[in-house]
Amino acid sequence: MSTRTLDLNQLKNMQPKGSKTIAQCPACAEAGGDAKGNHLVITGTGADGSPIFGCVVHRGQNPDATLHRKRILELAGTSVSGLRANRIPPAGPRARPSLTFTTADEAARHYAPPDAVLEAVYLYPRNSVAFAAVARYRLPAGKTFRQFHCDGGTWEIGGPDRAWPLYRIDEIPSEGLVYLVEGEKCQDAAAGIGIEVTTSAGGSSAAHTSDWTPLAGRDVVILPDNDEAGDQYARDVATILAKLAPPARAKVVRLPVIETGADIVDFLDSRDAQPPETLRAEIEAIAARVKWEHGATVSATVSATELISAPPPPHNAIVSELFDVGATVEVIGPSKVRKSFYVMQLALCLASGRNFAGLNVCVERRVLLANLELTPDDFHRRLWHMARALRIETADLVDRMHVLHLRGKPAADALVSIESAATMERCEILVIDPVYTLVSGEENRPEAWLPLVSRFNEWATRFGAVLYVHHDAKGDISARDIRDRGAGSNVLGRNAYARMTLTPHKCDSDNAVVLAFMLRGYPPRDKVSLTFEDGAFVHSELPPDEQTQADRRTKARSQKATDYRAPAVALVDAGPISPKLFRARLSQLGLSVRASESLLEELTSVGAPLVRWTTKSFPKSHFVGTPQQRDRYAQSHSLDTAGDRRTLEVPNPGQTHTPPL
Repeated sequence: MSTRTLDLNQLKNMQPKGSKTIAQCPACAEAGGDAKGNHLVITGTGADGSPIFGCVVHRGQNPDATLHRKRILELAGTSVSGLRANRIPPAGPRARPSLTFTTADEAARHYAPPDAVLEAVYLYPRNSVAFAAVARYRLPAGKTFRQFHCDGGTWEIGGPDRAWPLYRIDEIPSEGLVYLVEGEKCQDAAAGIGIEVTTSAGGSSAAHTSDWTPLAGRDVVILPDNDEAGDQYARDVATILAKLAPPARAKVVRLPVIETGADIVDFLDSRDAQPPETLRAEIEAIAARVKWEHGATVSATVSATELISAPPPPHNAIVSELFDVGATVEVIGPSKVRKSFYVMQLALCLASGRNFAGLNVCVERRVLLANLELTPDDFHRRLWHMARALRIETADLVDRMHVLHLRGKPAADALVSIESAATMERCEILVIDPVYTLVSGEENRPEAWLPLVSRFNEWATRFGAVLYVHHDAKGDISARDIRDRGAGSNVLGRNAYARMTLTPHKCDSDNAVVLAFMLRGYPPRDKVSLTFEDGAFVHSELPPDEQTQADRRTKARSQKATDYRAPAVALVDAGPISPKLFRARLSQLGLSVRASESLLEELTSVGAPLVRWTTKSFPKSHFVGTPQQRDRYAQSHSLDTAGDRRTLEVPNPGQTHTPPL
């Protein structure tokens, strides 16, 4: 049987990223995507030696992902007889290959890809007996791996037909805390600073091919790579560990690295001047700050008697009477109400400990603001002007506020970057603007938001609080209860600890807003009015009257009529015309019949620039013009113009309806 497998020589932009290799996805590039050349991820090799790969945009076992994978192989694959491309075969009898070797190193050198340099051979003994090995090769543009197994004392290409043991598991004490990393290189680096650590074979997508039973009942700290594949590996392993008998207790710890794909090797390289004991202590301290998330060693229930026997703890408030540590907070509003300005000002005040428009900030906090919408230059300009409007100096912030620019970054990569930056900066409040850019899928479907809700709850528990900006749905927001505000599925609203909504003010919708609150842990708060002045929001004495759809229609009509005053007066520049023709020409300019009549009445009222007059003789004629035009018309017929000059009647000058000037 002939099938296709990925040909690494046909890939572009191959480069190592942690324990994996990334490259440009041929199928995405063909469709005009993957401009950065990092969608294709190669995590290792299958039992037949072919690369295990996937596209980060088209993941899973759905028809779209299957067709995308097929197209990748059509564009950058090669026909290989007898291969099952990138799949580990099920356990069973193995056809003995024609080539065998006395050592794993010999086999690895023989099967080295063209132009590849053998970097390392990692041995996986089982019960101190040779069992399997992984060879790591450096390519001119990246890296690749080959798997081998030992059969009867000789080595052959391909992985074993049984589960892999964990790497160097025999060298780890049978009790105590264990760290888990991605890849043998990472394991060797972590072990070099004295950490009890292991890993699994086959890369981030092959956790299920290893034997995890040695970790049953133990505490496991997972240190994933800084990318989506690393997050998935952590979730896969945590699921496996929870099913062991007895279950292992696990927690996922992100090291403070920013670059996508970075791992513990990059973390240690950035601190190469520090001694091993210092590095080990730093990693242990980072891990100690993260709560155990998977598995349980104590009862999950609490006695009600215990709860009512002692008073509850006081609020650990971030903003008094609004939200506490551990909260998720929404800021919602329609377009053009300056939501981004509002959260930027709130972030500055939280970092500097300043009160803000009636909100009492309890103490200064470390803030990370993730900007997913503005260009870095636009953000810089806004922040610079706002800081000066608030009179906030560098000494007020010290090092408590950081900004992470993520505009245009894919949602999965942005989430990883946010978490890594929040860890590195020891964030206490995470501000995300806007939240919809982190949704992968249809915004109106609840399942698109559920992973984000889970992630935000985890971050709120881990860091301190999560505050995010969301937009309103289209339509009349004034008719909606505050519980129903926000576009898409309302999963976020049901989860939020507090919600703040911004609505245009009835009296000044361009510069004023009404701030309303929905709270879980505190009594209701009254609405307040805010005015945007000199680059920042300030408390306003205006009553908190929200603009309704009817108000907007009235304003639109009023504004529209006002905009047509000058063109309407210009209609009589060539001479007076009949009211009927005047209204018709206003309609041609874009006004409705009712608006045209209203504007005509306004322009011919007392003190207005135009007047109306009617001839005396039958048939009567009606005219609209300037007072000067009316006076010249009356004088040309030797008529008395005294009296009410706005409604003067004059004899019909003849058959024409256009009076001489």
